[in-house]
Amino acid sequence: MLAAKVLIFATAFLTVGVRAQTPAGSGSTTPPVVSTTPAAASLTNEDIVRLNDAGLGDDVIVAKINAAAQVVFRLETDDLIALKKANLSQNVIAAMIKRTGAPAAAPISAPAPVVQQLPAGMPGGEDLAIRLVAKDGTSKLTSMEGHMATTWAYVTVLTFSDFPGLKADVRIRDPHPQILIQSSKSPQGRFFLVRCESNPKDGNRSVKLGRSGIFSHKDFGVPDSDWTIPFDVRQVEPGIWRMDPKQDLKPGEYGLYGGLFSAADLYDFGVDG
Repeated sequence: MLAAKVLIFATAFLTVGVRAQTPAGSGSTTPPVVSTTPAAASLTNEDIVRLNDAGLGDDVIVAKINAAAQVVFRLETDDLIALKKANLSQNVIAAMIKRTGAPAAAPISAPAPVVQQLPAGMPGGEDLAIRLVAKDGTSKLTSMEGHMATTWAYVTVLTFSDFPGLKADVRIRDPHPQILIQSSKSPQGRFFLVRCESNPKDGNRSVKLGRSGIFSHKDFGVPDSDWTIPFDVRQVEPGIWRMDPKQDLKPGEYGLYGGLFSAADLYDFGVDG
C-alpha cells in the first residue's frame, strides 16, 4: 500500500512538472516568437516643418514624403494655412496632398501657383501667360505695346521703347518677386526683366534699348544691359518657367520686356517702398 501511494505521488508530480512547462491554452511547448523590429514611424506635419526649418530644400523634402513608409498628414483648411505660415512651399504642400490622396484645396497665395491654359492664337503661335508671384499675392501681368523713340547724344543715337502711363496698375511691396511664364520655349534670351524710367513731361515710361551710332548698331531692339536685372530661370513643370531676380528690386517701375522688334511688348508692374 505504501509503495502504491509513492507511485501515485510521483506520477502526479511529473504530470504537474510537464504542465508547468507548457504555455496555457497551447498544445505546443515552443515559445511564441516576438518581433523586436520597431514599427516605422509615420511622417507628420511637424516632421515636414522641421525638415523645412533645417533648410533641406524642396527636392529633399518631397523625396522624403514619397519614400516614407506611411504618413499621417493633417490637411484640413486650417492645417494648410498653418503649413503656409511655416514657410512651406506649394511644391511641398502639394506633395503632401498627393501622398495622402486628399483632394486639392483652393490655392493659397504661394510661390508657385497653377497657371491656367489660355486659348491658342497668341502672338508667336503659342499659348502665353505671365504671373507675378509676390508676398502680396499673385497677379496676372498683361502686355502693352511700345513705340520706338530716338534721341541724339553727341554722335550717338539713343533708342528707347516708350509705353503709355507713368505707373503700372499692378503694384507690389515685395522686393524679390518671382515671375511665372507659361510658354513652350524657355524665356531665356526671349524675355528681359527691365527697369522703366517714368517721364512726367511725356506721360509715359521708357526702356532704353541697344546703342546706335552713325556707322554702327549694337543690340538693336534689345534692352540696354544697364537697364536689365539679371535673373535665374528654370522649368518647374512642363511648359511652366520660373524667373527669380538675382537682386532685390528697388522701389520703381519694372516689367518683363519680350520680343526683338520695335513693337515689343512690356508686361509691367511696380514696386512700392
